[in-house]
Amino acid sequence: MEYILASRTPRQDMLRKLCENLTSSLQIVARTPEFQKIWDQDLQSLKVLLWVYYIGGMVSAESLEMEWYSSYIARCMISLGLRAWSELKSHLFQLLWTETMHDQACTALWQQVQQHLPNDPAQDHLLCHLNKE
Repeated sequence: MEYILASRTPRQDMLRKLCENLTSSLQIVARTPEFQKIWDQDLQSLKVLLWVYYIGGMVSAESLEMEWYSSYIARCMISLGLRAWSELKSHLFQLLWTETMHDQACTALWQQVQQHLPNDPAQDHLLCHLNKE
């Protein structure tokens, strides 16, 4: 996977360590009561969290963490009423996003996220409740 940051490609070991730290921190924070309030009350923070999960998922696209990220991305999408790639992409563009930098990695992660989205939108609430830690 190639990343473009100020015209330089970061070392893979550095990306791996950053991904491990991000994943570990998010997993710890996800267990706090304050974090749980985001799902129910703070849609603006949830929009940023979706972006963070997507970036983390792209960096971890070749690791076991991708499964964890994709389930939380799906949960965020459902909470925000997003169902399709075009809706998610539009949301990501509202934050920090460039197609050149993210397009290939996005596609791989999106395929994983789709596996976590219920086929029937009427079942969306079930996923949100099941994923709460």
